[in-house]
Amino acid sequence: MYSSPHTNTPQGSSEEEESDEEANAAAEEERQTIQDATETNLVNLRRTIYLTIMSSLDFEEAGHKLLKIQMAPGQEAEIPIMIIECASQERTYIRYYGLLGARFCMLRKEYQVGRWDSHMVAQQSPCL
Repeated sequence: MYSSPHTNTPQGSSEEEESDEEANAAAEEERQTIQDATETNLVNLRRTIYLTIMSSLDFEEAGHKLLKIQMAPGQEAEIPIMIIECASQERTYIRYYGLLGARFCMLRKEYQVGRWDSHMVAQQSPCL
């Protein structure tokens, strides 16, 4: 159908509204935060801790290197978890892990007896 050039409805305004809506939708998408459900940061942290423990020559070197690792708040518990995990993979007792755990207990209060017990229970409980 033919529209006359003398109509009162401006057709350009509807195109502008559509472009404004598209711009608003694009801005909304940019504001959304993406949450990583795969926990790749935690996996990378645990890998770093494991490699640090395994590559160190003695427990003192491992302790110093582990303290230098940048961790987010709440991730400090990964150090005793990984020490216990590494020690549990061995067939016999290795003094290195005991000395490393003792060093962390002396350095920070968060790593003392009650925490180690809770980590041991968490490590030994079966997954459902």
